[in-house]
Amino acid sequence: MAAQGDTRPVSAFPHPPPYYTYFTDANTAAVENGNQAPDVVRRFLTPPEPITGKYQIFGRWTDVQIQSTTLADRNIKQLYPDGPIDRRKELQSLNESLLANFVELLDVLVRHPKDYAVKVADIHTVLQNMHHLINDYRPHQARDTLQLMEERQIRRRKATTEEINRACDEVQTILDSCKSLLMVPAPMTVDTTIQSQPEQPQQQQQLNRSEQVQALLDAMKTIESMTQT
Repeated sequence: MAAQGDTRPVSAFPHPPPYYTYFTDANTAAVENGNQAPDVVRRFLTPPEPITGKYQIFGRWTDVQIQSTTLADRNIKQLYPDGPIDRRKELQSLNESLLANFVELLDVLVRHPKDYAVKVADIHTVLQNMHHLINDYRPHQARDTLQLMEERQIRRRKATTEEINRACDEVQTILDSCKSLLMVPAPMTVDTTIQSQPEQPQQQQQLNRSEQVQALLDAMKTIESMTQT
């Protein structure tokens, strides 16, 4: 007969890597101040040196220094002037030229179909010029995109931290109230001649405790859901 399966609880998510325990305030201060620290800690907490020369990515060697190629390097005719230009205006002009060349291509296909290659080459040249102007904006776009991503991460982490702190405060309040309900009052000597106050019904006390326990469970579920997100 087969043995019964293991019923121990198993986490649905993998455990964090063990080296996260190295990132403590004490280890960070020791590395920053140049104090003695284990080699394994220093290796993880010391940022790597910037790459110089070339690096390999997807099997292709790339130079660290970005070298922008010109249209002349690719044997393509440049249709806009050199020097400082209004790129938006030049792109609009090239777009109009692209439409004009496309209309001329349609006319050539009707009148002289065999001569289409010349107009196709003109359209290709216009598109290459447009792409070159657009690619000049890529570094600026990359910086703005990275800045936007970092700002969103900061806002999201601040909001998550505030929610966790709020939930912790609620749990602490509930725990304090539960503690006060569970505390047993010390015995007191009461004068028998004085009529004592009527005791609170036991059913009402049990109801209050049930409400406190349920509120505690709800708060714990809230914290668990926030940590999973």
